Amino acid sequence: MTNTPGRSMKKLALLLLLSGALFACSDDDGDNQLTDEPDDFDDLRPFNVNAPYASVITDCVRAESASEYCNLDTLPLLGQEVANPSVEDVMNRLVISHDWMADNFEEILYSLPEEILPLFKGLTAVVIDDDIRPAFYTTSTGAIYLDPAYLWLSVADKRTINTKEDYRAGFGNDLIFESWGFYTNGADYAYRYGSLTDDSTRTLENTTYLLARLIFHELAHANDFLPPSTYGNLSASMTVNQASSALVSQRPSNTLDSAFPLESPMLYGLADVLYFGETANDQQIALTASEVGEEFGTEGAAHHYGYSNQYEDAAMLFEIALMKQLFGFDYDTPFVDVPDTENGCNSFIVGWGQFNRLGDPDVRERAEYIVNQLLPNLDTSEFFQNLAPASPMTSGQGWCDNLVSKAGGQQKASGQPQKPSELFDLEEIRRWQRHYH
Repeated sequence: MTNTPGRSMKKLALLLLLSGALFACSDDDGDNQLTDEPDDFDDLRPFNVNAPYASVITDCVRAESASEYCNLDTLPLLGQEVANPSVEDVMNRLVISHDWMADNFEEILYSLPEEILPLFKGLTAVVIDDDIRPAFYTTSTGAIYLDPAYLWLSVADKRTINTKEDYRAGFGNDLIFESWGFYTNGADYAYRYGSLTDDSTRTLENTTYLLARLIFHELAHANDFLPPSTYGNLSASMTVNQASSALVSQRPSNTLDSAFPLESPMLYGLADVLYFGETANDQQIALTASEVGEEFGTEGAAHHYGYSNQYEDAAMLFEIALMKQLFGFDYDTPFVDVPDTENGCNSFIVGWGQFNRLGDPDVRERAEYIVNQLLPNLDTSEFFQNLAPASPMTSGQGWCDNLVSKAGGQQKASGQPQKPSELFDLEEIRRWQRHYH
């Protein structure tokens, strides 16, 4: 991890223990608590009761202390047993609280490109429970824990999901700018999030893209802490936590951090506020979207979240590259000034931003490195070689007008340009940006 002034071990511990699309992991063999209380997982059960590890997998993923962690003999990584995992192999490692979660997860897995299945080799299990928020990965158990808000299709599905707020929702409220990141398809969002409290439904295609982004991110963490080339050298007597600690020097994020470091003290300091909940100082409170964005543009992070630590830096690069290569979606990164009075999405003025952030030369170089390390079976040579360059947003213009102008303005059937209010749901945008990463 890049060392920067004022970044205490206490803040690092908070990140490691309270992670969302952040991860929960540890660099030592000490106790490492999950984000949920133990009784939150009382309703967990294996999806396939006849799977090879069905008798132990639930207890293993509910482990709360070092004395309870399962070793690799009890519950090995999927990649220690299967060289080329299938959807069925992944489903045999699934633990759920409700049947619909397994049904939707399986259907989505079959709709995703087969090239991503090797990423699951670095896991012991996939856990989906109604109380998980935010999603996370932990070396305590070697599993990823998925928020079912990314999985629902029907009203009946979402009525079973806990609607609790993400604990990070209020971080950075004193700042006068916001750092956003969106997957877009032309002049529109690549998918919609939807609400857990209304009667709306989602299509399978929409939910597939939404979940894909999440699992690419969490699986990046798993394969960073347990690189694909190391499975054959792991001792069965080790826990995942112990195995990961023994492989510190081989983590791709370490090499990324050494070869292509992120160095801005300003951006690291703001990460403490936005992702750790630190209180902003007067200098940080005065920073505008333009000032922060222009600083961000000098380095090669995919999103400002990459400044929380080297692991999130790697995971963000990995996910935006896969979302672009596999689905063709741009990742757009506006820094916007927060208005005194909100009056639609154009009241959020872009101070700095880029369309297709992956096409920035520094970002592209770092992303190509991390994708080749974490998913070596994916052929990326032509993709990165032919990647379109990033393009600047119009500073001083509202966010919606920026996005509509990106594709020259979408047209209605009548031939008239579509208004931003018809394309974008500001409330939905801001709600999900709070716990997107």
